[in-house]
Amino acid sequence: MRHHRLLSRIAWVLLLVSPIGVSSLRGHGAYHDVVADLNAKLLVTPGDVDLRMRLAAAHVEHGEWQPCLDEVERIEALAPGRHATGSLVGRSLAGLGRFEEALVALDAHLAEDPDDQMALVARARVRLKLGSVPGGLEDYRAALRNPATAELYVETCEALRRNGEGKAALAVAEEGLKACHADPAILLCAAECAAELGEVDAALVHLDQLRRVWPRPEPWMQRKAELLADSGRAAEAADAWRALYDHLLALPNLERAQPFLVEPLAACRRALGIEAPVGVVAPPVN
Repeated sequence: MRHHRLLSRIAWVLLLVSPIGVSSLRGHGAYHDVVADLNAKLLVTPGDVDLRMRLAAAHVEHGEWQPCLDEVERIEALAPGRHATGSLVGRSLAGLGRFEEALVALDAHLAEDPDDQMALVARARVRLKLGSVPGGLEDYRAALRNPATAELYVETCEALRRNGEGKAALAVAEEGLKACHADPAILLCAAECAAELGEVDAALVHLDQLRRVWPRPEPWMQRKAELLADSGRAAEAADAWRALYDHLLALPNLERAQPFLVEPLAACRRALGIEAPVGVVAPPVN
């Protein structure tokens, strides 16, 4: 249950935080603009394999797996071996769920280019899908030897946590905080990893950092109270719940009624034993 709760929190943070290092092709319109431009140029020079490589890369960045494979097939027919297409092939096959074939392609590619970060991440995912946990985790670690995005630190941390390597996960999160300037998603990973390891004070430090960098303090105030309660620190938990409750009551009525604040307010009342006020019902009009 706690693991699923953490994943939902991380997903929420990643959706709301501006991602680091995300390709400009992720946008629907940008992708189609790039593809249209490249296809127009290929009408003039259909044998230009460099353009076709750019087109294949655009497809794979947008998750268009089969079009990428089709384009790679054209590239290899026009100029066999000129471009290293193994990463594109492996990532596309993985996207199509053809994991065994993807592993073969990625193994061959990484034998030639062992530092290709995207290929390492793709193979890490494939290996975990195929049950090869040690190899998958090692690929994640190898991918982090090069400058990495916050998303990669979070993904690596979660992979380690899911597979019983909590201390290693926390170490990755701490490394990511230094590399990505206290990114909120990594802060959350660090807080939850520390909490699971029983390092409550360290977790509280990360939650306080989250409170300072995040536009709304309420999620992290609530998590602090929950963590203290779960750790048996009842007096501190009560103080934390009271601080959140007072904070919420000080907000304007319309703001406090927002859906994302209703549940924290209810949680405060449950924790503090405060009954919700009874609504006033107007008498019927005669």
